[in-house]
Amino acid sequence: MFIRYSISLMFCLVCLIFAQSAEAQGIVDSFPSPASEPRGLAWDGEYLWCADAGTDSVYKLDTSNGSAISSFPFSIEPQYGGITWSDDDNIWIANVSLISKVNPANGEVIYSFSCPGG
Repeated sequence: MFIRYSISLMFCLVCLIFAQSAEAQGIVDSFPSPASEPRGLAWDGEYLWCADAGTDSVYKLDTSNGSAISSFPFSIEPQYGGITWSDDDNIWIANVSLISKVNPANGEVIYSFSCPGG
């Protein structure tokens, strides 16, 4: 019986802590996407990178005002897409059934492989 009440009490405490931290969260800053169909964002420590399916491009964004510093063409499927920054200063882009390691300076595909299950 003690265990049942202890579990209930712990659950209530976790819910209370989560509710308080959720209330403290809020939008810190925002700006419009550089194009109409963003499909992923990646942070490189200085810039934000946005993959867009509408323009089939990847944009390097200045987070102080949202302006596109540079971009390169890369096919981004509307129903798929994901982008992440790697430790070796490249971008990984997931797209339909292919995952590609891309040089962010010029959009060159360095390496790619089929998605597991794709």
